Amino acid sequence: MTTFLTYTILGLVLGSVYSIAASGLVLTYNTSGIFNFAHGAQAMFGTFLYWHCTERWGWPVWLALIVVVGVAAPRWAPPCTPPSCGACAAPPTSRRSS
Repeated sequence: MTTFLTYTILGLVLGSVYSIAASGLVLTYNTSGIFNFAHGAQAMFGTFLYWHCTERWGWPVWLALIVVVGVAAPRWAPPCTPPSCGACAAPPTSRRSS
């Protein structure tokens, strides 16, 4: 029973991570029309920075988490610029003829 519970929890956590990654890809594609795979690189950068702060520099976990999520992630996130193709423009309203 312990093994079943362990694998159930691990499966739920991994499924949650997959759904967050998929949501990011869908959001990027729907708003810009470009399929962007940069989410993995940004996640790896944040993970490496967190590991470096806690293991190499000996920072407490809470401080490293605040620095990575609150300072580094917004600082090195790619700029959000609308594409030149006009995908972000509001769609025209449809008028029905009466």
